[in-house]
Parts: sequence; C-alpha cells; structure tokens
Amino acid sequence: MKKLLLSVGVAAALMATAAYAGFAQGYGKPDYVVSAAATTNNFLKYSYGPGKCEIGASPQQAWDMVCSYDNGDRLIKYTVHPVNQDLRRNADKFYLEAQNALAVESAKQGLSRYLDIRTTEIKGA
Repeated sequence: MKKLLLSVGVAAALMATAAYAGFAQGYGKPDYVVSAAATTNNFLKYSYGPGKCEIGASPQQAWDMVCSYDNGDRLIKYTVHPVNQDLRRNADKFYLEAQNALAVESAKQGLSRYLDIRTTEIKGA
C-alpha cells in the first residue's frame, strides 16, 4: 500500500512539474506579450529574413524581447509595454521601445515601420 501511495505521489509531482513548466513557458505571458513576439517577428522577417523573437520578464515591470536573425549575428532588442492599463479592452495591443541601434533602424524600414516603436531612449542612434 505504501509503494502504491508513493508511486501515485511521485506521478502527481511529475505531472504538476510538467504542467507548471508548460504554463511558465508561454501561458504565463500576457496576451500583448505573445502578440508582440508573433507580430514583430512576422514584420521583421521581410527585412532580415528568417528568425525568431524571444521574450523574458524584465526587472522594470516590463518584458524584454530579443529578435535574432542571420544565425544570431543580428540581434534586435526591444522592451514590450502594454498600450494602456485597461487590458480588458486592449489585451493584445502593445508598443515597443528600442533598446539598441538595430532596433532604432527597424523602426524606419520595411514592414516594421508600421509597428509602434519608440526610439527616444537610444542616444547616438
């Protein structure tokens, strides 16, 4: 009986760990963050070719996004913010804040110029 309880306990712990990992990987992100990664990558690929955008939480109550192109040789860095505080109406709306010179460049070319990319924080770019 103890072995059965131990087996069930271990199985339940493994399932809980797997469920948490899945949630933390994508489902724990707000809608605007998921939308930002997909939309931004879709627009940037027309200028930079195939790539991907990855998002992680930032210590400043925002989300950091790094988009990688040319096998990692071109990194475009943004901070992702919600469009406003009422996320019920605008759950997937976002704006980007450029964090490097390539991000500033992306705000002016190709389809990515249609994204809301703010470039005022970058000095010398």
